[in-house]
Amino acid sequence: MVAIVAAGRCGSAFAAEIGTMKIAEELDALTTMGINPVRFLVVPKVIAMLAAVPALTVMGDVLGIVGGLIVSNLELAMPVSQYMQITQDEVSLKYFFEGFSKSFFFAAEIAVVGAWCGFNTGSDSVAVGRSTTKAVVIGILLIIFTDAVMAKIFAVLYGILG
Repeated sequence: MVAIVAAGRCGSAFAAEIGTMKIAEELDALTTMGINPVRFLVVPKVIAMLAAVPALTVMGDVLGIVGGLIVSNLELAMPVSQYMQITQDEVSLKYFFEGFSKSFFFAAEIAVVGAWCGFNTGSDSVAVGRSTTKAVVIGILLIIFTDAVMAKIFAVLYGILG
């Protein structure tokens, strides 16, 4: 869920920013000055996403557990100790590791797809909107595909490792 929200927010922002720079000929200006636009614009975005998405994933996991605790206590009248015991019994640490591991792949995909869509923007302002939409759609589809593939990989690893 964190990756999908990030794809919507950050992927679209990356595409819009780079697409706007393209139609304003700022990318050409960077190239003329001898600055590689990919290195200058994309690499920092990828690094930032590689730091932010895993951190947000951990925060989302913690808030999900706390939210479940609040709902189970207030709506179901379940004691906190019982909720914590059930959570410890049913939610293995391997699931946190799995989600955390996936978040790095999702982060890279979001940044690269957003940048790619921005660099492939047409020559007018309407094209920036199209590129922004394309970045979100492709980003979410890639996240879903990567999640499915990595879930299968982890299932095989869990089967091998026991």
